[in-house]
Amino acid sequence: MKTVVVALDGSPTAEQVLPYVRLLGERLPARLHLFTAVPPLTREVQQAYVQLRLPLDVAVHLARAEEYLALTARPLREAGLEVLVKAQEGEPVGQILSYAQGLGADLIALTTHGRTGFSRLVMGSVADRLLRTSAIPLFLVKARPTPSPTPPRVQSVLVPLDGSPLAEGVLPLARDLARALQVELILARVVSIPVVVSMWPEASTYLAETLEGLRQEAMLYLSSLRADLEAKGHAVRIEVREGQPAQELVALARRTRALVVMATHGYGGVRRFLLGSVAQRVLFTLGGPVVVVRPQEA
Repeated sequence: MKTVVVALDGSPTAEQVLPYVRLLGERLPARLHLFTAVPPLTREVQQAYVQLRLPLDVAVHLARAEEYLALTARPLREAGLEVLVKAQEGEPVGQILSYAQGLGADLIALTTHGRTGFSRLVMGSVADRLLRTSAIPLFLVKARPTPSPTPPRVQSVLVPLDGSPLAEGVLPLARDLARALQVELILARVVSIPVVVSMWPEASTYLAETLEGLRQEAMLYLSSLRADLEAKGHAVRIEVREGQPAQELVALARRTRALVVMATHGYGGVRRFLLGSVAQRVLFTLGGPVVVVRPQEA
């Protein structure tokens, strides 16, 4: 893992990803590419520029964007990191993907809901659209009202698994991140019984037996994966939890100060609700860093 594209928009909120980016740059190590997209002069953009008394010249905005990126890159370079900057005209999602793909980037890093005011109105939810379209893994940090004053601490890499090949597809990336960050790798599975079944008092014996069976099955499954990874020289811990998947995963991630690495199906509409809800809930509840991988098969 050698190349990380960092998507910025000039807002302090979007810059909340930078402490994590610095950590990645130091530990991987990786070359960092700070990137921003300047919107083209559509009618909506022109109207907004007029209202804000901004020049109707894309070249001016590109030059200012380059200056902003250079200033943002300075402390990272002073820390000894290799940092390049690039501003391009165009729709943000398309430009971010095009630039990252051209570099052969390993990660795209950004905050969720980093845009405010006019830029968010024009550009939409960039993180959300990248989640549905990017074949490159996304390193996402949920924006906070006030940034944390302390540097980020990552003490483990947590991989939620559901037994599917799609979920297991993130294991090589998670393994590499855990090795680079020098932290433990945790494989986790959450077992649960449908709520409609658990509502019946008569089903208590059945529930206890079924849950125990699910726990044993999950333990055997994770133990098999752990054996494969440990045979390759990786220290791995396994966790089987009971309850609502997103809630249990968030609690485990907070307790272990984890970087969560998980797959999402990347669909929209109803399919997104049914298939990608756990990844979405973890991302928007945890607050900490989440690496999301959209499998090609999706």
